[in-house]
Amino acid sequence: MKTISCRLTAALAVFVVAPVILADEEEKPITPEEAKLGRPVEFERDVYPILQANCIACHNLAKSESDLNLEDTAAIMKGGSAGPSIVPGKPDESYLYQVAARMEEPAMPPWPNEVQAKKLTPKQLGVLRQWILEGAKAGGVTSAANMKWQAINPELNAIYAVDTGPFGRFVAAGRAGNVTIYDLLNQDRKTSLLDPALAELKSPAQTAHRDYVHAAAFHPNGQMLATSGFQNIKLWQRDTAFIQPIAAPANTIRMAVSADGSLAALQQADGNVRIVDTANSQVVGQVGGQDPAAVTLLGLHGAENQWISTSGADGSVHLLNRADGAELAVSDALGVKAVAAAWIEAGTKLVVLQEDGTLRPLTLVAAEKKLNLADAIKSDKGAIKQITVSATSLLCRTEGNIVELRKLDNLQPSAAITAAGPVASASISPNGTNVVTVTADGQAQLWLAAGAKAVAALNADLNAARHLADRTADKAVRDARVTVVKNQVTEDEKRVKEQQDSTKKAEEELKKATDAVAAAKKKLGEETPKVAAAKKASDEKPEDAGLKKKLEDATKAEQAARDGVTNAENTLKSAQKGKELAEQAVKRAEAKVAERKKLLASVEAEAKVAAEAHTAADAAAKQTIKTTFAGFVSNTLAATLDSNGTLRLWNVADGAAVDLLPGTLPEAAKPVTVASASGALLVQQADGKVSRAAAFPAWKLVRTLGPQGKDKPSVFKDRVLALAFSPDGSQLAAGGGEASRSGELTLWNVADGKLVRSFENAHSDTVYGVDFSKDGKLLASAAADKFVKVFDLATGAHVRSYEGHTHHVMDVSFKGDGTQLVSAGADNAIKVWNAETGEQARTISTYSKQVTSLSFIGMQDEFISCSGDKRVFRHRASNGGTVREFKGCPDYVYCSATTADGKVVAAGCEDGVLRVWNGADAKEIASFMP
Repeated sequence: MKTISCRLTAALAVFVVAPVILADEEEKPITPEEAKLGRPVEFERDVYPILQANCIACHNLAKSESDLNLEDTAAIMKGGSAGPSIVPGKPDESYLYQVAARMEEPAMPPWPNEVQAKKLTPKQLGVLRQWILEGAKAGGVTSAANMKWQAINPELNAIYAVDTGPFGRFVAAGRAGNVTIYDLLNQDRKTSLLDPALAELKSPAQTAHRDYVHAAAFHPNGQMLATSGFQNIKLWQRDTAFIQPIAAPANTIRMAVSADGSLAALQQADGNVRIVDTANSQVVGQVGGQDPAAVTLLGLHGAENQWISTSGADGSVHLLNRADGAELAVSDALGVKAVAAAWIEAGTKLVVLQEDGTLRPLTLVAAEKKLNLADAIKSDKGAIKQITVSATSLLCRTEGNIVELRKLDNLQPSAAITAAGPVASASISPNGTNVVTVTADGQAQLWLAAGAKAVAALNADLNAARHLADRTADKAVRDARVTVVKNQVTEDEKRVKEQQDSTKKAEEELKKATDAVAAAKKKLGEETPKVAAAKKASDEKPEDAGLKKKLEDATKAEQAARDGVTNAENTLKSAQKGKELAEQAVKRAEAKVAERKKLLASVEAEAKVAAEAHTAADAAAKQTIKTTFAGFVSNTLAATLDSNGTLRLWNVADGAAVDLLPGTLPEAAKPVTVASASGALLVQQADGKVSRAAAFPAWKLVRTLGPQGKDKPSVFKDRVLALAFSPDGSQLAAGGGEASRSGELTLWNVADGKLVRSFENAHSDTVYGVDFSKDGKLLASAAADKFVKVFDLATGAHVRSYEGHTHHVMDVSFKGDGTQLVSAGADNAIKVWNAETGEQARTISTYSKQVTSLSFIGMQDEFISCSGDKRVFRHRASNGGTVREFKGCPDYVYCSATTADGKVVAAGCEDGVLRVWNGADAKEIASFMP
């Protein structure tokens, strides 16, 4: 037993002595090695990594021990509580070097420590010394411009960013460094955003950003998208130059487009028929010897669009191979000149339209190189002026107000559409389901081919309708604000009345107290002589016990009266103070009413302006537009074109206007013929040129925010995690920052990309969510420091903080009327706040994991939210109840979004599938795979 005890003692001695020896070693001065870099020392490249590994954990913006921040040269030069840290050129006089070299107390980093920091090696100390010797030249921390980037694994497809366009047509999703915009009206069409500067990376997962895309936000006009990554924000815009000329060398006399819209044939003044790929407007072939004075181009045909048809001077019809111009077949002279042709594949039949308004079927006999003539077909509705073939029928426009649809097998009429007036042009969708007619007076009408049923007049001015929607929403916001402030005035006036009543009570209490003092003093005045009389009597007969008893009683009565005076006077003082406080409360309440009434006058003035703007917008929206030509750019979208080239798209399901692309064609180049193509209209112009009017303009990068130039740090210190456009679209708010160090909140001018304001010290940790109030006056932010905060946009001043979450706050959203905020927490909770007082209205605990995103639905009391527990809900703020669940996400849901009317809801999760639902019934509209 004794032996074991001795061994334990020896072992303990080793453990006691060892730390002392290590501590001594730690405290010994360090001799620096000479820095042999072969170049000047760079702070960012050489010094910052040393500080980051051993010093910055305790000396950063969020945690600055001794008030010292070592994250950048400006902060280092400023120093801390011990004074400046660096004397440029003099390391031995620089406090930072002295403590790092163990030349001065306290040695840094200290040992032991809780962050695993180690003392600098001789080599590291040599680098620090050399940097100071060279003048401690400034340099920021690593920026995106000079980082050594790695390719993102293309298998990492989780969606961290999603947003819905304001009109419910487009949805954007960010996967890795890519951004894809989906068209809900044309779901097989998607646009992948491409930064030309990243093309050289040839990384399939980094086409829009080098880093992961963390936020996306559509502009209120729907024509711009903001996305964010590491230290930058990118602004993408739909190309406004949607009408592009086709580079053909001569003027175009006639134009024909293939049935599938993929190719166009242009008969030009130089005698060539040039074949154009309608997708890219490139000339892909030509057939010579087609002088327009002698030959008429009829069409472009065949299963692979391999033929062109022409009409010769002798009235014969020719079928030519477009590849080499070889004649495949020819007809006998028709007797009447052919002016157009349509190919019916099933019957190897070419149907030509003759100059007299009749149809002439020609059957191809390839072996004989013949087009055999059949009898002419005459319409009983009048002369036929235009023919167009679809997958199911042949459209025949007559010279009156009738458009016939004929069967492909026998060319017999199957339906007749009767327009409101003479039809100037007509078009049929590729699948033959819908028809658009345009009358001579510019009235466009959408029809169902089956039964020739009218669907809708295509005459709404979409810009005016959208402007009216904006003015309606703005009016609702302003009216709601007036109602809120009126109610506040009423409540404040009630408080004035309550305080006035309190003042009256205080006055009554004061009168009572005053009377009580007077009564007490009177009583004292009565008792005092009695004491004197009793004392005199007792003094005269000191032996008389009865007189002594009377004196004692009189003295007690006097003292009681005196105490009564004191108590009454104290009560009087309290009553006087109570009255004073009550009067002050009345003044404060009256001042509050005056302040509220001033605010009421202001919001009523704003509401009046909004109402006038709404009235004007309503009148403008009632005006109808005129159309010159119409066509189809897909089976789901009809298109109309006016004389200056303005292109409008219409949903064939209901005739609703869905897009408008302003035209810029001058009078000399106005459209004379329009043909439907794949995703576009081909426009033959009065000046002989042909242009492609793209129905789906490309999204192009127009500006990058953050970077300040080559070798300069970005405005942003780290990833940008949150984006929001102001209601009028003029400003963009961004949130981010360095985790556990800083919370960045910035405001940008959208027009020129300039920084408007940086909200200094807005948060002490990363900002995850931002949102504007609908009147554009306030900005709310949510951050990892567990706070929601609101700032005044005009001044940048902090207005109010909302405290209650016990973990990171992941998102925040303003209710339309500005009375409430909702916030999403990593504590699995949604909190509903009184926006004006900062008080919690309720906590919603539906989710079992972090609530990652949320958004109020316009002026409604409801909002959309999502969580890591793979659920997406629509909640009601007033009672916390769930309205409906949007099902389908199998894993962690990172983000969700909704349109202002709540009709479209989208969410992105770990599996990379973008899911879109109908907000009204939670039925899935679409799922877009990565």
